[in-house]
Amino acid sequence: MLYLIIAILCGASINLGFALAGKKKLDNLNTTLLNYITACGVSAAGFAMKMHAGQEHAFTGRVTVPLALFAGIIYLVCLLLIQKAIAEAGPSATTMFNRLSMVFPVLVSIFFFHEHAGLIRWLGIALAVASLVIFNWEGGIRLKGVLMQLWVAGGFAELSNSLFARLCPQEDKPFYMTLVFGTAGLITAALLIRRKGPKISGREVLLGLAIGCVNLGSSSFTVSALQHLPNSIVYPTITVSIIVLTTVAGVLFFGDKLEKKHKIAMGAAIAAVIILNL
Repeated sequence: MLYLIIAILCGASINLGFALAGKKKLDNLNTTLLNYITACGVSAAGFAMKMHAGQEHAFTGRVTVPLALFAGIIYLVCLLLIQKAIAEAGPSATTMFNRLSMVFPVLVSIFFFHEHAGLIRWLGIALAVASLVIFNWEGGIRLKGVLMQLWVAGGFAELSNSLFARLCPQEDKPFYMTLVFGTAGLITAALLIRRKGPKISGREVLLGLAIGCVNLGSSSFTVSALQHLPNSIVYPTITVSIIVLTTVAGVLFFGDKLEKKHKIAMGAAIAAVIILNL
């Protein structure tokens, strides 16, 4: 249970950290770079220590490297969209759309990997789509572009994780995570060099280091929780708890204002996540 609680806190802290960066007028790209440097450095150090102790081996799966490179790119795209969405729509809406992207790997599993989908799972998918429609309803469907872009990008990010679990040896995971964060960090550095500034401030360094730690911790402690608790408990608990925590923090600390339709959409989103993980 402790691993589950820490995974929830780490997951919620990522979006809230970038919301804080926006509130403090910090440069998001600088913070993003420090985040990826930290996550890559910590995961690489752990991988190297296990390699030295003979507990890990170099990657063995043929799909591991190309999938990691793709995931690194889509992780960065997703993170940049999260930052933009937080600035435009607030952390609550951003978290909801990002978390509902889990619909993508579910559909891929059904149509491409022939995973059985009963009536309950289809109900969960329908509720997820309905929550997006309700959230954006203004006398008609007027979709907020950045939120929908985040939903699609987040879907590909979730899909990359799902494909790793299906197609790659699990012993490749330390190397895979190092390459994912390293790829995202290199692209971020290239964007900063092309932009030529501004210089990284001390506050950006501290916040970037903190976000990098919780970013890596979110994945690590989720895996640890899965080793002690059933998937049907871990996944819905983490997702729903992060949505609720981020929403509460957004209202209390970041000035989010939820209308009645937003509350209904959030309720539908939480129900969809629970149903999809039954």
